[in-house]
Amino acid sequence: MNISGLVVRTLPASLMAVNRALGDLPGVEVHGQSNIGNLVVTVEQQGREAINQTLAAIENTKDVLATSLVYHEELED
Repeated sequence: MNISGLVVRTLPASLMAVNRALGDLPGVEVHGQSNIGNLVVTVEQQGREAINQTLAAIENTKDVLATSLVYHEELED
């Protein structure tokens, strides 16, 4: 199991759309947001390939300006 914590940055006008898009991705949960365009996100996936694909999907989500990985842990299954 891989668990990652991210800050995802978008424009304030895009917060709701990005929040919905990220919430639709498997293994992704949005925990909070700020009015300046930051979202606090966690990702849980089995295996390195799956987590890498999910992180790439977040980065490629429409209106996402940047992502910052702030936490990652790989747990033994």
